[in-house]
Amino acid sequence: MNKLFILLTIIFISLRCHAQVTLCDSIDAKLYSEYERIFPFYYGDFDSLAYYSDMFSDKFNQYLKNEQTSFSCSFKQLSKETSVRIVKTSDNLLRIYSWNTWLGGTMHNYRNVFQFVSDGKVYTKSFDYGDGDMGTLYTKVYSVKVKDKICFLAVSLGTIASSDYYRNIRVYSINNNDLIDSVRLIKTQSGLCNSIGLEFRGGEDNDIKYDDVKKIICIPVVLKNGLMTKRYIKYKFTGQYFEKI
Repeated sequence: MNKLFILLTIIFISLRCHAQVTLCDSIDAKLYSEYERIFPFYYGDFDSLAYYSDMFSDKFNQYLKNEQTSFSCSFKQLSKETSVRIVKTSDNLLRIYSWNTWLGGTMHNYRNVFQFVSDGKVYTKSFDYGDGDMGTLYTKVYSVKVKDKICFLAVSLGTIASSDYYRNIRVYSINNNDLIDSVRLIKTQSGLCNSIGLEFRGGEDNDIKYDDVKKIICIPVVLKNGLMTKRYIKYKFTGQYFEKI
């Protein structure tokens, strides 16, 4: 009886895993097909471009929000063959999805969805910073323990124009099953901040870095003319805040 039970359990788990993989692949293919409908209108009909771009964003958001298993999907085709970028923390508590809407021209317009785990459930969250916000492409995200809670450091890149860019690192945390972006964890000369950003022009392009072992944020130095250098300003976590060293 015990052997039969174990065998049935293995079969059940295998079937469940196969069903989930099949569902992920199916949704991945459908979303990729929706994203591909945008491009025929990129150099012409802006109304159609906006329509199909918004349609993809709505369907992607809806799937991430309504399907708990989406948190474990890799979206291989979507992330490999489109501008969709997926980054996640090493503890697998937070995922950030970013994609180019193709509505911004030389000023790239990105949309983002945050997907996080709280109390054993998966939640989604999008942040609206107003009509003037063009969004950013999130490139890395890290977890850092602050007292009794986990905070997240998300690094992103934005395109202002063909040769003007900005980089940013922002702090997030989970509070009462909600993701908040108002945690002031970085101590600067102007006070406590929840983010640090910099604008720069072409040429040298060094990323904002975070050393997970030494708990140090490295921000590239930008000259007055907008050119980025290879030098960094460093902020080390002292147990309560990240402070300049």
